[in-house]
Amino acid sequence: MHQKHKNQSKTILSLCLLAFLNPCFPETSNASDLKRLNVIIILADDMGFTDLGTFGSEIATPNLDQLAQSGIRLTNFHMMPSCQPSRAVLLTGADNHIAGMGSQEGLLTENQKGQPGYELRITDRVESVVAQLQSSGYQTFMSGKWHLGEDRDDWPDKRGFEHWFSLLQGGGSHLDPSGISPRSPMSTFVEDGEITEIPADFYSSDFFTTKLLDYLRKDRDPERPFFAYLAFTAPHWPLHARREDMQKYQGRYDSGYEELRRQRIKGAQAKGVIPKGIVVAAPETDFKPWVSLSTDQQAVESRKMEVYAAMVHRLDWNIGRLMAFLQESGEAENTIVIFTSDNGAEGHQMEDYPVFLPWIAKNYDNQLDNVGHTGSYTSTGPGWAHASMGAFRWYKGFMSEGGTRSPAIVHYPGNGRAGATLNAYASVADFAPTLLDWAGVEATKPETLRGRSMARWLEGKDEVLYGQDETVAWELFGRRAAYRGDWKLLWQPQPYGLGDWELFNIQKDPGESQNLAADHADIRDSLVVDWQEYARRSGVILPNNTLPY
Repeated sequence: MHQKHKNQSKTILSLCLLAFLNPCFPETSNASDLKRLNVIIILADDMGFTDLGTFGSEIATPNLDQLAQSGIRLTNFHMMPSCQPSRAVLLTGADNHIAGMGSQEGLLTENQKGQPGYELRITDRVESVVAQLQSSGYQTFMSGKWHLGEDRDDWPDKRGFEHWFSLLQGGGSHLDPSGISPRSPMSTFVEDGEITEIPADFYSSDFFTTKLLDYLRKDRDPERPFFAYLAFTAPHWPLHARREDMQKYQGRYDSGYEELRRQRIKGAQAKGVIPKGIVVAAPETDFKPWVSLSTDQQAVESRKMEVYAAMVHRLDWNIGRLMAFLQESGEAENTIVIFTSDNGAEGHQMEDYPVFLPWIAKNYDNQLDNVGHTGSYTSTGPGWAHASMGAFRWYKGFMSEGGTRSPAIVHYPGNGRAGATLNAYASVADFAPTLLDWAGVEATKPETLRGRSMARWLEGKDEVLYGQDETVAWELFGRRAAYRGDWKLLWQPQPYGLGDWELFNIQKDPGESQNLAADHADIRDSLVVDWQEYARRSGVILPNNTLPY
């Protein structure tokens, strides 16, 4: 019944698009009610769990707050702890190792190089959900960050995108073509297979949104549903913002990151995205206490957070532009909109990394008056990252909740539970099967799908997505996790963890503050067995040396 529609005529596709409950795909008692609607996935880059107003932030994000009010917030939603693997899982629904992203660019260890699962590109073992939707009749668009391979055979059109504008690398200046690192000192922008340039007034979030809107206005085939992927590079470092947006937050962060973390936890509890009464672990000690900083140092740190807040604010403003287009074009009631971030907030102080230090000193001006403007190169660092993640431990790069738990919002037409908050476990691997389900498309390689369709769960037909006895496991950079019901198994190297298996009741203790491995050795041991079986099936190769990340 749910099969590919590559050979259907445009007439049938048109009729399918017009129907909300699609008569072209007869329902069964287990089927989703949403069929052949347009889909937009919006992905932020390095945004923390509490960075949206609806998740407890002081940053003004009215458009995403409204999307949440008319949609559903997922408060126990997990990405991979770093951007390349997250994107590979997002677009394929496969485990990151099966998809080819067992590690990340620049972080492969010697024993992983050249091994299956560590190609650092989406491999032929999997097929992207984009290509499958395209084959079924969807028109496909993309604008923004790619980061899934710079070789020509790995560009977006090889994964199913028809019209696309992409930054190939993992990031870069938000204001000009300057690159992300000494290894990539200049950014590469490509449109529909041709290397291109950006305009003089370029600002990443504005430009990526404008490009996607141009495609939807000028290139849209009204007889086909569309899939669109808007992949922002904000608020990923280097931190850059429009002056007018920075001014909105001037002085807001002068009380420091410890105080902001307290405010964010309180705000997240008030918004209902983390429970009240949980034990909140003390913050990690990988940053200098605010009171120990000099006045000049505090001024620079405050400015960096002002820039970061302005970047989130501008991202939200651009999402407002996209939502306004859907209303004006009459597509709002035919479009599913999904928003999330690719991992936890960035806590690594990039300016202090040895490979970056001389390059930044030679090429950039990070004096207070220039922070956030053209020619500066700064990152938020650990203090602000802990604040962004609120009650959760650590940040980007770690398998603890601070590295993987992301704010997520799903809006779909006809939602009868607008404003609902779901706290059951779900992950980025669940997006691809959900979209295939909603589109009425049978997966080309179902054996590679790691996740499962969220359709019935989101529509209120199922109470949970995963049963109490089902284990979901992950690995990246040697850091390991397994979830089952209320329990989470975690392994992280010292000093970020014990260098041994830890066990947490993740429902009662989402801050991972109380290790219960000794008290519940039977649960720990059974989860270890499950993780080992996952590693065997997925081809995990643990790194043979300590990573700097």
